Amino acid sequence: MAQEVKHLKTELETTDDGEDVDEDNRQPQIYAKNSMDRFGDDLSQLLLSYLSLEDRFQCECVSKQFQRTVFVSVVDITLSDRFIQRLLNEKRSDTEMLATFAIKCSNIQTIDCRGITKDYEKRVPEVLGLLRDYCRRLRDIYCDWSYEMLATFGPLVTQIDAIICFNGSKAFNYCHRLSQLRIHSFNDIFDIRNDRSRVKNIRKFELISHSYYHNRRWPSFVAANQSIESLTVTSRTFRDEESVREMCGQLSRLTQLRELTLGLPLRSMVAVNPAVVSDSLRTIGVNCKQLKRLALNLCATTVQVLSLDSLSVFRRLKWLRLEVYAAIDDQLLEPLRHCKRLTQLGLKLNKMTPKVMTDLHQYCPRLHYLFIHDFNNIIDTECLSHISRLPALQTLVIECNADNDMAHEVKHLKTSLETTDDGEDVDEDNRQPQIYAKNSMDRFGDDLCQLLLSNLSLEDRFQCECVSKQFQRTVFESVVNITLSDRFIQRLLIEKRSDTEMLAIIAIKCPNIQTIDCRGITKDYEKRVPEVLGILRQYCRHLRDIYCNLDANSRQMMATFGPLVTRIDAINSYKYSKAVTHCHRLSQLRIHSFDKIFDILYDTFFVKNIRKFELISQSYDDDRRWPLFVAANQSIESLAVKSCYFRDEESVREMCGQLSRLTQLRQLTLELTLRSNGQNPAVVTDFLRIIGRNCKQFKRLSLN
Repeated sequence: MAQEVKHLKTELETTDDGEDVDEDNRQPQIYAKNSMDRFGDDLSQLLLSYLSLEDRFQCECVSKQFQRTVFVSVVDITLSDRFIQRLLNEKRSDTEMLATFAIKCSNIQTIDCRGITKDYEKRVPEVLGLLRDYCRRLRDIYCDWSYEMLATFGPLVTQIDAIICFNGSKAFNYCHRLSQLRIHSFNDIFDIRNDRSRVKNIRKFELISHSYYHNRRWPSFVAANQSIESLTVTSRTFRDEESVREMCGQLSRLTQLRELTLGLPLRSMVAVNPAVVSDSLRTIGVNCKQLKRLALNLCATTVQVLSLDSLSVFRRLKWLRLEVYAAIDDQLLEPLRHCKRLTQLGLKLNKMTPKVMTDLHQYCPRLHYLFIHDFNNIIDTECLSHISRLPALQTLVIECNADNDMAHEVKHLKTSLETTDDGEDVDEDNRQPQIYAKNSMDRFGDDLCQLLLSNLSLEDRFQCECVSKQFQRTVFESVVNITLSDRFIQRLLIEKRSDTEMLAIIAIKCPNIQTIDCRGITKDYEKRVPEVLGILRQYCRHLRDIYCNLDANSRQMMATFGPLVTRIDAINSYKYSKAVTHCHRLSQLRIHSFDKIFDILYDTFFVKNIRKFELISQSYDDDRRWPLFVAANQSIESLAVKSCYFRDEESVREMCGQLSRLTQLRQLTLELTLRSNGQNPAVVTDFLRIIGRNCKQFKRLSLN
């Protein structure tokens, strides 16, 4: 057998009869996944993925490894006039050339043909037809309006960016998977006969030029597109204040909205009431609870002083851009103090003064990106002084008019944030790293370096940090999960610096930490856990999940960190169990018995809406508690019940009936012990039949 299994390499070759064989007709060599001939293919594919499509064809002949990997990562392709012209210029027929191209790039999933002009648009159906035949993974096509093309390729079209003529809006019936749409006005998508929208269930919508006399169409459109998550509306004119409120009232019905760009030109209205803007935005903010990105373009030259008090209701905002052409006061940004999650802010205010920035560091302490358009040369020493007090600021962009002197001063893409050197030795850990623009050549290779360093342990990363500046920039970027252990805390205590100072340095270097697992901490060090978590939470703004156990120090800790705890693996005493009530986001729980999470006084459970639950020991005395537990935790997807002791067949059926009410259940692990004599063998069969009939999403089952 050793002689038979000599080579893992499998060759597929055409028969060579002595004639010239076209290079494209030769079959490539195919290697087994565990073949040494494929050693380095993953790295080669990653490096080649940075090349343009044209460069890939030039590099294809370098080696056999390049031939195998150069086109694997081509999943998105953009068709342009130049691309089609190149096909026509080739010596082969354009059909043959395109077929060769499609065979090489068989992994294409998305085709973008929105850049094709009228001169070449007649060739688009032919090109798409060939690509569809050879690219079996093709799922999405982005295009502009073409009735003939949509009739053929409509089921693949997911994005349309332009409709030249609305007479063919009936073609929308072919686009069943359309998710992104950009139009000029509602006339492009409405059926004139019954005045109904032809598009449904889209997720991203952009309306370029809306007028108040189309407000009557908003109810129909909103009712058919409750799935919209991103919306851009640029209005042209409004007749009166009522038309503004009417439109915003309809927009507030889009409860799935996460991103909104709204343009409100109020300059055509006479004597505009400042409250109309505030009231309209408040209606949207109150109803659209998931809104995270907001861009406002307000032009109200007739308003005396514009107020944005309604921004206080947008508490989930992370990104905000304000473009205001109206009179404002110095307290315009004061409502942002309610937006605790705001990290990116853009300001384009033509009446802005330096005093607008005075208390911004108090309103937005998490702000790490700030964009300012300097209309009137207001960016002076005073303004920069206010900006410098922003504690988390990483990127500052100042856009100047062409005639501003400052436009000539801001020459470099690289922004250096350094501490002032007063001649004394400066602690290396207190220096701020240099921050480079994304298109700066100083960042060349950072992505690959970060990927390679992500395989190192946390301890090794600290040792490698001093290798180069590139290592310093990238070595901690991929640290998103951290596990606390006795050894970790012991190392902090051994360091010459105070453990608090050392932990703060770790937290500053690893600001991207999202998950902290402290379940491995034993009793000897558990008293240090609240202090460690407090420092990590202060510096790690992305922290979302904490995994822990409940012990003697948990009551105090849960009052502070409970909202971040998503997983608990042990509750070591009954007196600590009430601390679970602080864990509003708890999704995974492992306990010894129901007594650990049951409130005897009120006969209710402390936990609700968990997704994964493990009960180590269940006795027949717990049967009466299953109805309450199931009613409070209909969201359970994974359930494990071990050491189940039953008194009789009825107790088996009783628990089975309760488990069958968990309709979201996907995974079940059971260990059954029938103690009584004369058990009916059918009880287990009936048990499984009831669960299988009611739990339709069931996929994984383990029985003992």
